[in-house]
Amino acid sequence: MSNFPIYIFAGAANLEKSIGKFFKYGLIILAVMIGLAIVIKIISSYIYLHTDQKIKKTGTWKVEILEINKKIVDDTLARAMLGYMIAGERGGLFGAITGAQYEEVNSITFKIYYNDGTEQTITCSPKHHLCQELLEKTDLC
Repeated sequence: MSNFPIYIFAGAANLEKSIGKFFKYGLIILAVMIGLAIVIKIISSYIYLHTDQKIKKTGTWKVEILEINKKIVDDTLARAMLGYMIAGERGGLFGAITGAQYEEVNSITFKIYYNDGTEQTITCSPKHHLCQELLEKTDLC
């Protein structure tokens, strides 16, 4: 009976070591992931900047849309849950009734033909200013 508290303290010491290792290695992995995200953001910004400068320098004679990547979003469940939290069962029912489906564009892939004879394929977010500029140059007849 006297050995029982010793096992509890030994288990607590192992638990402290486990938690310490989890935070130590978890923070290292988190720092690496954040660093990688920053590097990817810098590289993508460089690509957009380089493309934008090339468009202004050489000009384009044709821009084509190759692919539009979109997904269907349904907000019925979210509205139902919010309505239920605010107004109970009737609010949940009203939220489910008012829910809708809509398409959300994730990215657009363009093929750019430059005046100097080169071509480039680039994928842009629809919120990026380069995407808006390329959409203006696209022939959508």
